[in-house]
Amino acid sequence: MQGKPLVFDVAAIREACESRLPYPAGLGDFLKYLPAGKIGYSKIAKNALLIPESIALMISPSGCSRHCSCNALFAGEGQRFFSLRLNEVDIASGLFPAKIEAALAEIFRGLGYTPKAAVLISTCVDALAGTDYGAYTKSWSEKFSTRVTRLAMNPILEDSPSPHKIETIRTLYGFIAPQPQLPRMPLINVLGRVAAVSPASELGEIAGKYGGCQLRHISQCRSLAEFDEMGRARLNITIPIGESAGKDMEKKYGIPYVVLRPSYHPDTVADNYRRLGEALGTTIDDGEYYQSVKELAARTAGKYGRWRGAVGESIDDQPLVLARDLLDMGFDIRYVFIEKIRPGDLPALRWLEQNAPGLRVLISAHPSMAGFSLTSDDIDYAVGLLKSFYWRAPDIPVVDVDEQPFDYFGIRSLLTALATALEAKKGD
Repeated sequence: MQGKPLVFDVAAIREACESRLPYPAGLGDFLKYLPAGKIGYSKIAKNALLIPESIALMISPSGCSRHCSCNALFAGEGQRFFSLRLNEVDIASGLFPAKIEAALAEIFRGLGYTPKAAVLISTCVDALAGTDYGAYTKSWSEKFSTRVTRLAMNPILEDSPSPHKIETIRTLYGFIAPQPQLPRMPLINVLGRVAAVSPASELGEIAGKYGGCQLRHISQCRSLAEFDEMGRARLNITIPIGESAGKDMEKKYGIPYVVLRPSYHPDTVADNYRRLGEALGTTIDDGEYYQSVKELAARTAGKYGRWRGAVGESIDDQPLVLARDLLDMGFDIRYVFIEKIRPGDLPALRWLEQNAPGLRVLISAHPSMAGFSLTSDDIDYAVGLLKSFYWRAPDIPVVDVDEQPFDYFGIRSLLTALATALEAKKGD
């Protein structure tokens, strides 16, 4: 292991977290290290562009807009993403809303048409200034004859009761136009995930068999009209980060919701299907899927269980939970990289303290991580780990699969990708 990072054993970090969560608390603890390759807060651009037939306009100082613009370009959506740079005078005076209106007019003239929706992206500047976007978006919607909304990228409020990751999801689905005069559609919405559930997942088949419905994710909507149809669904499936959006939609559109937990463990997925069955008023028989993935996990762990692994955050917002799941299935996980430990991580921490006391936890955002690198002396593979944490050892295979799955397909994808990567390493 190169460098001198801030490393904890599980018992020490669990003891610290029992009295203080989230840990670390924020920028007051230390300057935040943003490792190379981390998307960071620019995922807001991807969320904004999920609304079909829309453009996005980011209003911010240069630094914020630069990395968000790059993310839009990498996603192939550069033609829909625009930036309005604020200078010191704009920020100090608070008079920049006039510039936003002028920028929208210029964008629409340049496009030669008015998009059906415009998504404004604000930053910490507006959080501090208290810009009244509610009044402005209503005025601009009327002026330009299009639907205008605002997403807020406010990392300074990350540890507030309503962090911007949660508020973004609420705003996205609150943008659906209510259609109470129209009947329900045979749809089950999936909320909280940036990506749709894979067509290869058993969840689609189960939704059809037990609910008579198709799955619908915002990314699958080809038009604003199809997006609005999500307000006529029969049920919302959401992961915990989207629960507030589920509550909002139940109140606004009358759609009940069920919260499923992202997991790579068969027992958790089995519980998800129990919850889904209750929400649909039936009992889902998932025994065949469960048994099949349990057998695959046993075979894979039997073959590669002695290989040393590390877990990061790129495929799961709860790497401690992922480490627990992999350890419980028979894999040897040595390191966990996590930016911040939150209350939902405590059960996993307690389990790890009892069952994997030698596990090491690294705070990935700590400045001591700059220049740090794992080597082949430390691990044989990694799951969801950025290259900046193992750049001295390019031979370490890294597995990246579907983000935050709550189905058996997600587990199967991870196990298959892991076996493929380790088999290739063994053959080198």
